Amino acid sequence: MSTPIYYVLPDYTSPEDYVQSGIFIDWKNRIIYVPRIYMELVQTVPTVIYQLDTNQFRLDLKDLEDSIEGMAHPDTHRHNTTVTVGGVQLARVIEIINDYTITFEDGKYAVVLTNSNNNIADRTNVNQVSVRSTNSAGLVTITQTNGVGTVVEVANAVWGAVAADNNVALTMGAKMNAAGNSGDPWVADVSNYAPGTAGHELQTIFGYQPTLLDAIGNVSVASSSVNSPATAFNLVVGSVVTGNYTSTHAAGGAEHHILSNGGGIIDVNYDFNIGLNALPTSLWLRAHADNQQQTVTSYAFNYLTNQYEEIGTVAGDKVNEVLTFPLYPQHMGTNGALKIRFYGDSTSTMELHIDQMFVSYSTVAPTAVQIAEEVRTELTPELTHILTLENNPGLTNTQATMLLEMYQLLGLDPTKPLIVTQTSRVAGTIAQSIETDSNQTKVTRV
Repeated sequence: MSTPIYYVLPDYTSPEDYVQSGIFIDWKNRIIYVPRIYMELVQTVPTVIYQLDTNQFRLDLKDLEDSIEGMAHPDTHRHNTTVTVGGVQLARVIEIINDYTITFEDGKYAVVLTNSNNNIADRTNVNQVSVRSTNSAGLVTITQTNGVGTVVEVANAVWGAVAADNNVALTMGAKMNAAGNSGDPWVADVSNYAPGTAGHELQTIFGYQPTLLDAIGNVSVASSSVNSPATAFNLVVGSVVTGNYTSTHAAGGAEHHILSNGGGIIDVNYDFNIGLNALPTSLWLRAHADNQQQTVTSYAFNYLTNQYEEIGTVAGDKVNEVLTFPLYPQHMGTNGALKIRFYGDSTSTMELHIDQMFVSYSTVAPTAVQIAEEVRTELTPELTHILTLENNPGLTNTQATMLLEMYQLLGLDPTKPLIVTQTSRVAGTIAQSIETDSNQTKVTRV
């Protein structure tokens, strides 16, 4: 009679210091068991994904077949190695045969099958594991030996090619050379372009004056710390026992109490908005998870990677504790929005209690890009706003540069105070009239 197999967590050891780490075959029932620790973990958020190298898998099966116990039983699989046809190397084929089936260690994760065309997905016993096949009728193995080159070698050859050797007219190489020769347009010297060229026109319009930047100087941006409570709540899995997201705005009142579903899962999201001229610094909360054997994980949405990433955990306890989790600029959307997620997965009932919670952030002066965007949409009120910023010691060198270029683009004298009314703009001896209707704003040099 075969010895039963019991799966354990990778960091667990029995008193005999035993841990199951490799594949195991129940020869009597022809079941191949694959533990999670045998596979490579390639992703944890938002979905846990493991990768199974099927070529290594079939080699390990062969080792088990060659064992004393395995030699008495039929083969587990049939293998056809890579084959070169017409200069193309076709991928290997692995077929599970003789009524053998495969059972992956149960859990909520996915397995990606790599390095062969195979029937493993068809021979897998159903549980919570999602098995993803990469079979393809045209799947090939690219190696240097067939004259094609690996993906890395091809990439290195393209990006490492000498530009001058790939400059034939009408080709993409010629276009890349032309773009490269133009350099960075924002640091190009426009002082020596001949009349009639775009460079000369830019010189005439802007007439760059570095002395103004020296006068304004490069000073730090003033900032202060502010707190913002949740603005919305989304229940994904579980149920609300008491309170709502507004219950987290102040301490001591009714808590926002979330109960897991029958499977022991809690999954909820809170929305925050800190405005445009702000940088998030931390999530502050007073909370606890009622199941003392489990924890609830907190995530912040990363707008650069478009996925949630872990920022901290709420420990299981019977009383609230004060927690602070770090937040970074990538956790804020373009409109100042933040998304905070709490997720817990337990084998028994789990509860999340939040007494108070808010996002802390620092306020900063508007960036040069924000200033420019506002000026383009509503000239008169935004120029008044710019005038205020010009006299503010919190301006950075970048913002001062943008102000200078904007003065010159509008045809004004950047060294003179700017006076703006609803119908005119005056800077020194330069005056302009402003006429606005429902369709346009017309600016005329007086």
